[in-house]
This record gives sequence, C-alpha cells and structure tokens, in this order.
Amino acid sequence: MKLIKKEKEPSEWETYRNTPGVKYESKPYLRKALYKEQGGICAYCMQRLKNEFEIDKPSTNRIEHLKSRDNYPELQLDYRNMLLCCNGQAKEGKNDHVYCDRKKGNKEITISPLDSNFIESLSYHYKSGKIVSSYTNWQKELDDVLNLNDSLLKENRAYTFKGIYKILNSKGWKVSEFKSLINKYNVRNSKGLYEPFCEMIVWFLNKKLEAHHKQVST
Repeated sequence: MKLIKKEKEPSEWETYRNTPGVKYESKPYLRKALYKEQGGICAYCMQRLKNEFEIDKPSTNRIEHLKSRDNYPELQLDYRNMLLCCNGQAKEGKNDHVYCDRKKGNKEITISPLDSNFIESLSYHYKSGKIVSSYTNWQKELDDVLNLNDSLLKENRAYTFKGIYKILNSKGWKVSEFKSLINKYNVRNSKGLYEPFCEMIVWFLNKKLEAHHKQVST
C-alpha cells in the first residue's frame, strides 16, 4: 500500500452531504475525486484503477468505507472515511480471485493506507511477490481479510520486480539509475497518476541503495 493523504471533499459532495435526510450514494464526482487523490491506483493492492474516465465504459471501481456503513452509519457520508478500490475480483482459468474491499466486506480492520505507521511496517518479497507486515495482527488482516497475498496479486508483484531487475541489469546497477527510478516511481506522471505498485518499487530501490552505500563504506 501507499500512504494516502486525504484532501478536501469535492464541493458537490459537501452540498449533497449537508442535504437533510440523504444517505450514501456512489456518485461519479466522488469516485473521480478519490481517483485523483490516490493517483489512479487502488488504495489496497496498488493496481491501476480502470475505467474511471472512459466515456464508453462504466466504472468498475468501488468506493470503500474504512469503517463500514453497516457498523458505522454515522460515518457513511464522511469523505475522510472513503477510499477508492479496484473491482477486487479476477478470473484466471477456472480460478476466481477475490481481494481488497470486495473480500473485506463489512469486516473491521485496524490497518489503513492513511496510517504512516502501518505503511512503514510493510515489506515485500522479491521472488514471491508477497506483502509482509512486521506486526502479526496486521499480517493476519492483510492475508485473511483483504487477501492481498492472493496468488494472482503476488504473481503481478513478482512480475513487476522482474521488470525492475531487468532495467537495473541493463544499466549496470548504477547509483544514478537507482535515484532516477526512485524519482520516477515516487512522484505522479504528467497525468497526475502513480505507477502501479509504486510504493513497493520505491521500497525495493531504497533497500538496494542502502545496501550499496553500506558496502561502499566498509
């Protein structure tokens, strides 16, 4: 996951929220505000959010309430309680994959992409693509509630790592290339979007750069 910094709610939502008697509805302008806020990546798995601005395709993205609407109805209109997630399901041959908020449903979790302490607890396995938290309880939520170590997600992360390795191998693992890639994946592109799995890649590059500096200093 990547740390998300909540911005001001869209003015249309503020107007809607202050209308007496209204209940939560997934408004297109609400999804688009969350999409821009998150740089076009899923709040949980960091894959690209699809079909949000395409005119001829309906959005498949889902607005997630960190505190569920059923359990916390008083927070159903609170923009700070909302994230945008991917569709959360994929089919691979005969296998169905369900993850992110579609898997979570109304279950309560203590992990959050708004929590810097949680984000800092995360690491990634290069070969397997597994996401790991240094805290057992958080790991259980990653695995059992969000299913972020679904085999398809791990495969996609491992494939991304292979691509980074390929780039670094072609450049001779130069420090300048590390810094260039960190800058690329740490910031939004010209369209205001982050690259998929950007936080994972930056974590990996920083680890490798740190190891290089240690090796040079000894």
